Amino acid sequence: METVVIPLIAIVAFSAFQSVAGVGLLLFGTPTLVLLGFSFSDTLAVVIPTSLVISSFQLWGGWNDALRIAPRFALQTAPALALGLLAVFLLGLDVRIHWLLAAGLATALILQMFSLSRRPVFIISNRGDWIVLPIVGLIHGLTNLGGGFLASYASIRGGDRTVIRAFIAMGYTVFGTAQMILLILFSRESFSTLTLSSMFLGGMVYLTLGRRLFSATSEKGFKILMPIVTSLFLLSLVVSGINMS
Repeated sequence: METVVIPLIAIVAFSAFQSVAGVGLLLFGTPTLVLLGFSFSDTLAVVIPTSLVISSFQLWGGWNDALRIAPRFALQTAPALALGLLAVFLLGLDVRIHWLLAAGLATALILQMFSLSRRPVFIISNRGDWIVLPIVGLIHGLTNLGGGFLASYASIRGGDRTVIRAFIAMGYTVFGTAQMILLILFSRESFSTLTLSSMFLGGMVYLTLGRRLFSATSEKGFKILMPIVTSLFLLSLVVSGINMS
C-alpha cells in the first residue's frame, strides 16, 4: 500500500504546482519517482498522462494563441525528443538517468536565474528557435526535464503569467503526445492502474484547487517560484546520487 500512497501524494503535490507554474509533474515528479525506486519507463507512464490532463485544462483559456504556435514548435522539438527517448529505450541510458536528471535540473536552474534578471544574452530570435528548441526537445527525451528549459524559454518570450503558462502547456502537450506514442510502441507494459489513478487525481487537483492557486499567485511570486523548487530538488538528487555511488 505504501508503494502506491507515496507516489500518489507526490502526484497531488506536483499537480498543484503545475496548476500554477505550468510545470511540475515532469520536472519534479520524474526525479521523485526515480528516487522512490521506479524505473524511468514506469515513471514516464505515470507523470506524462497526468501532465497531459492538466495541460489540456490549462490550454482551454489560451488555446487560440497556443494553437497558432504549436505546429512550428512541434517541428522544432518532436524529432529531437523522439531521438532522445529512443536512445533511452534502445540503449538503456536510464541506467545512468540519475545524474542526467541532476545535470538537467542544474542547467534549468541557471537558465531560470538568468531569466529572472532579464539579461539580453538570453533574448532568442525566431531563427535561434531552430537551434535552441531542438536541444530542449533532446534534453526532454533523455531526461523528461525539458520543462525547466521550456519555462525559461517561455519567460524570455515575455507576457504575463497567463500567456507564459499557456505557452508551457502547449509545449508540454507536444512533448507528452510524442512521448505517449513512443511509450505505447516500446514500453506498453509500463502503464498500470497507477497511471489511471494519477490522471484522475491530477485533473481533480487542477479543477478543485489549481485554478484558485493560480488566481491567488502574484506576477512576482510566479517568477520566483520555479528557481526555488528546482534548487531543492537538485540538492536532493545530488545527495542521493552521492549515496548511491
